[in-house]
Amino acid sequence: MATILFFDMLGARKRWQNGGTEEAMRMFNHFGRLVNAAIREEDPQSILQGGIETDSAMLICDSVITSLRIAQRIYRWAFRNPENPRANRLWLRGCIVPYHETFTRRESPMRPPFDQVKAYTYSDEAFDAISIEKSGFKGMRVLVRSELIDAEARNAFRIPFGQASFITLKRLRHSNYPNIIQGELLDFLWMACAENDEWEEIAEHMASRLRYSAHDIEEFSQAAATQVLFHECGAIRQSAISRSIRLARVAN
Repeated sequence: MATILFFDMLGARKRWQNGGTEEAMRMFNHFGRLVNAAIREEDPQSILQGGIETDSAMLICDSVITSLRIAQRIYRWAFRNPENPRANRLWLRGCIVPYHETFTRRESPMRPPFDQVKAYTYSDEAFDAISIEKSGFKGMRVLVRSELIDAEARNAFRIPFGQASFITLKRLRHSNYPNIIQGELLDFLWMACAENDEWEEIAEHMASRLRYSAHDIEEFSQAAATQVLFHECGAIRQSAISRSIRLARVAN
């Protein structure tokens, strides 16, 4: 099933307020380069259509697995800024929803003599993606409609620990979700990894981001929600490791 991957760069208005148009454009260009680089790691035929508009991107992918791969790549690259309080920190928020339609956005002119003015309308599924992202949930997260996650998707993003494993698509206990009328949303734990050294490094980077954002209330709220996500990921990861150790002891 085709999917829509939609995500937004947070804090664009604040960047303009603090650094003017030049600073805002610099971050927009950085965002665009990240998306471009992430897409180019995929088979061109797996990206059906899409677009980048200043601080947001919408990509139509051939499957949820492609969307998740791209999201993980972009989020990890965006997250790894220099360890410096004054370094620019990019925060993203996104979602993945099903796509069955033939268009994402239509353009239609007004009736003459004002046909130079265009009206833009989104498809139901594109509007669903935008509405989920704009619902205001906190943290650098990717929310996925649960009906997209089948056994193939779970296995593609399963992290093995000996005889146990950790599935990185979860409904979390301590993170808030938008209210939706139908279906359920899951979190994609894009930061999850198998190696302890890699996990400790990315977790420490998260702690640094939290400290560095303390002077800015808006950024700190995003960092705090992302730290909760990391704590939940760490707890699930440690549970899988402990289960693996127990199973190994039983086997011996």
